[in-house]
Amino acid sequence: MGSMLEEGSRPAADAGMDTERVHPEAVSDGERDFEKQDSKPEYQDAFGDEEYAEVKYKTLSWWQCGFLMVAETVSLGILSLPAVVAALGLVPAIILLVALGLMSTYTGYTIGQFKWRHPYIHSMGDAGEIIMGRFGRELFGTGQLLLVVFIMASHILTFTVAMNSITDHGTCSIVFGVVGLVISFVLCLPRTLAKVSFLSVASFISVFSAVLIVMIAVGVQRPWHGSVNATVDTSLYKAFLAVCNIVFSFSGHVAFFGFMAELKNPHDYPKSLFLLQGIDTCLYIVAAVVIYCYAGDDVTSPALGSASTIVKKVAYGIALPTIIIGGVVNGHVACKYIYVRMWRHSDRMHKRDLVATGSWVLIGLATWIVAWIIAEAIPVFNNLLSLVASLFASWFTYGFSALFWLHLNKGRFFSTPMKTALTILNIFIMGIACCICGLGLYVSGKALHDDPGSASFSLPAGPTALDSGATLYVYPSVVGCIWCLTGSSDLRRSTCVRSSVSVSCRLYRLLASGASSRTAEGHPTGSRNVPLRLHSSPRSATRDSLDNLFRNVVKEAPGRGFGEWDCHGRIEGEGSCAELLDVGWKVNEG
Repeated sequence: MGSMLEEGSRPAADAGMDTERVHPEAVSDGERDFEKQDSKPEYQDAFGDEEYAEVKYKTLSWWQCGFLMVAETVSLGILSLPAVVAALGLVPAIILLVALGLMSTYTGYTIGQFKWRHPYIHSMGDAGEIIMGRFGRELFGTGQLLLVVFIMASHILTFTVAMNSITDHGTCSIVFGVVGLVISFVLCLPRTLAKVSFLSVASFISVFSAVLIVMIAVGVQRPWHGSVNATVDTSLYKAFLAVCNIVFSFSGHVAFFGFMAELKNPHDYPKSLFLLQGIDTCLYIVAAVVIYCYAGDDVTSPALGSASTIVKKVAYGIALPTIIIGGVVNGHVACKYIYVRMWRHSDRMHKRDLVATGSWVLIGLATWIVAWIIAEAIPVFNNLLSLVASLFASWFTYGFSALFWLHLNKGRFFSTPMKTALTILNIFIMGIACCICGLGLYVSGKALHDDPGSASFSLPAGPTALDSGATLYVYPSVVGCIWCLTGSSDLRRSTCVRSSVSVSCRLYRLLASGASSRTAEGHPTGSRNVPLRLHSSPRSATRDSLDNLFRNVVKEAPGRGFGEWDCHGRIEGEGSCAELLDVGWKVNEG
């Protein structure tokens, strides 16, 4: 009978035969000796045979998987790419976007090849175990979980910034953060990716519409009247910071194993991959080039700041689904990694009982709470996210894929001319990953060191020690400005928040203390300038940032309150985060 079977095929099961579990006595001595020759650990498919399971996971079609990959990869980070073009120049930026997009497509396909060879892989941790044993499982798995949780935190933070921008309300950012936490947790409750995939279609429509609105707005308003630079002179720090933004825009590979594990047919994965790469590469190039050509060198990051206030509110409102759903998809990946690892060697995952459902809910709640704490409690979160992304995203997107290919073709590196070329290519890709990781850690570490937001840990010396006023730091990031108010005698410690609305609550009290008199109701009146030093970069964001900030201060002022503000002096320094501007605030007369 055995001679009639094709090599590598599986015998058909009789009515009473369990093909998954064979009694030990039924295994022949020859088969047992063959098993002993394999010193590698025995692996088990994460989901196994689901024919009679209550909860079936392997239900994704290729287009559902493709849109999940789009939702996980493409979000508002696309609006940081026009600033990348401004930093690198038009020609180098387009070349890098195309080259890194093609390389991401190839490395994504390599992940598929590795999954086909080892069908039991569900996460980067499983792949790491094949490469490096138990240590690899813990290293790759911890890196995946850490990166994805930080991405979840970034989506919560982006949601708070969007809500503050849309509402212009004085509500504390923490409240909006809690709202984002609750919404994300509820949408993450389904256990299967097939149910989440329908949200991913809405996410794509959302981000596409938001980008289209911004492109049309800057095209109509034309805020830039200078020339477009094909190339620019820049420093290594600024150039590689821009390169890192491009790399991170393609870094969705960390979740690809999990997506493939829930496909009905894992061999449909290339269709999903090409759908993702076609959408993100084209969208990145068009959005970055069009917005840069109309907004010019003064384009902000994100590019929403280059449009009018009304357009910014509309774009943020349209983008809310992608802000939420992008985080939900990453949250589902994080929760599923923990859930599968917890119940992998049992049938609990396929049940709907209290233990199976309750453990999933508790894992989701705990994971989202951790992400919320990270987003709200770390004042230098954006640079810390860049640090974590530099450490792991470069390897998950490029380096580990090259390692997977080398493992698959071990002993055959130079067997044919094609193998030789691919071997050289994958070694080159691994070298690029090392370069991105090393230089990425350098620029992220430098930004972390230079970020005035670190004043929450220790007050910086120098210009913050003002007797008559305070220093306001404005640090732009991909999710908006971080505001740090420090140095006032009324402030016992520095206050770092991520919304001009939130900092205006503190700033109002500071400026009110400079009033020469007060009304009967206790409102400040009189006329006096309160010096406020501003550290802001880039220069182009200064005026808009201050306008937005002081409009909110006026809203905070009860009664007549404050009504106008003046800038005195000039911006000093060229392109430095230490640009200084003295701001005087006039308190209205009764």
